[in-house]
Amino acid sequence: MAEQISRMKVRTLLRLMPDPADLRPEARLLLEQMLRGEDLHETMPEMSNLAFTGPPTKIKVWRRSQGGTHSCNGPYYNLSMEDYIKGVLPHEWISSWNKESLRAGAVAIRSYASYWVNKGGKYTCADLCDTTYSQVYKPATKPVTNQAVDDTKHQVMIKGGAIPSTEYSAENSTYPKWYGVKVDDSATCAGKKLFGHGRGMCQWGSQRWALKGKGYAWIVAHYYPGATLWKPSTGPKPDTKPWPKPDTKPWPKPDTKPWPKPDTKPWPKPDTRPHKPKQDSGVKPPRKDQKVKPPRKDGRPPGGDLPTVGGNNLAYNTLQGSCAVSPGAAGGTWPAVALLALLAAARRRRRR
Repeated sequence: MAEQISRMKVRTLLRLMPDPADLRPEARLLLEQMLRGEDLHETMPEMSNLAFTGPPTKIKVWRRSQGGTHSCNGPYYNLSMEDYIKGVLPHEWISSWNKESLRAGAVAIRSYASYWVNKGGKYTCADLCDTTYSQVYKPATKPVTNQAVDDTKHQVMIKGGAIPSTEYSAENSTYPKWYGVKVDDSATCAGKKLFGHGRGMCQWGSQRWALKGKGYAWIVAHYYPGATLWKPSTGPKPDTKPWPKPDTKPWPKPDTKPWPKPDTKPWPKPDTRPHKPKQDSGVKPPRKDQKVKPPRKDGRPPGGDLPTVGGNNLAYNTLQGSCAVSPGAAGGTWPAVALLALLAAARRRRRR
């Protein structure tokens, strides 16, 4: 902890020194205005009408620590903004501090870097350098500070429709300033000696406020009066899954076989003959169990005929005569009855 505090003091002292590198003329003007405590949004009123579309996602970093301090000597880093912040936070803040202080530091670092990227860069060769003349960057990171960066991903401070320069230093005393506005820090920094330029966020003050229960959003709003914390949309992410590939298989060939020829045969002509109902002959067919005797050779019916007298059927005539006899002439009927009995007996003998 003592070593980290000592390094923080050294970095803060170096920030007070004039930068001997090849500053862009526009950058030199902006730095002079910052030193005088001028509100850049008042001296450049057109900035207040800018529509904010989001922080930059890339940054070019001059590796000043590897190649000297003049004329942009040395290699460069082309980094994503979030990776850059992860390489700065553990080397500008104290990694053992409260997570709300680390989150506030991530917002301040991101806003400061985004400001210079949007201005076209601080140097003729890069947006920022990797030393205390800008912000200390090293590839080495720590999990706790990486988490603070992820917790505040893409969040920056906005003032007048643009990202301001969110400076910070180690100890700002009771009343630090930002763009000419005093910030009352007496609750946490009363009696503390100024250590740094005294503009913007007090790093030790962010830790003291965090220990008092303040969140990072409150802390950055406290040290950058007039600015608001911008967060990207929290709506659902669009579905980035690719559309399914269309089915390129060829359609099946249509059936080209000819349809069967229709049946052209003419319909049969209807029967126009008049219908004649069959006449009943009155003769019932014999029963299945009844034996039918064949006709006799002489043509007479089976069993013979009744005897006839004078060409007439004697039995029939006799019977008719007997029926015609009146009841008073009963004596005339017995010869006929006797004759019928004789005829029946003769037929039985013949059958035997």
